[in-house]
Amino acid sequence: MTSHQLIVLRDGKQVASYPASYGLDSDPNRNTRSGVHVITEKFSDKRMVSQQYDYDVMMKFAVRMSNNGEFIHANPATTGVQGSSNVSHGCVNLSTADAKEYYDSAMYGDPVEVTGSGVTLSAKDGDIWVWTLDWSAWQRLSALAS
Repeated sequence: MTSHQLIVLRDGKQVASYPASYGLDSDPNRNTRSGVHVITEKFSDKRMVSQQYDYDVMMKFAVRMSNNGEFIHANPATTGVQGSSNVSHGCVNLSTADAKEYYDSAMYGDPVEVTGSGVTLSAKDGDIWVWTLDWSAWQRLSALAS
């Protein structure tokens, strides 16, 4: 995630690019998972709570991209490092204006591919991790595989 950008492609063409801050690289528990995520929920206001990291906050324009708590959302507190550093608890932080623009364009089922992190999306991240598998690995999961 050296680019510190959220790039939006539509029909193979770039339609937007937003400075972003991803999960803190030095903490595997906070690192945004590499792999293909899927948009499953959208909230104009979302309460985010972590007992482990002692926060209880309301975030604007939150788009769920995994079942492990990873969202793309506005975070004005990290605007100064968006585009240059990863400091979040695993979410993708955008400015409020950029998060609203992304939120308005995101559709349920959209894939979100995260690259370059030190931790890969896996089965422990929920049922959507299977999107990261290539076809031969997917076939091996079948009850029909011998």
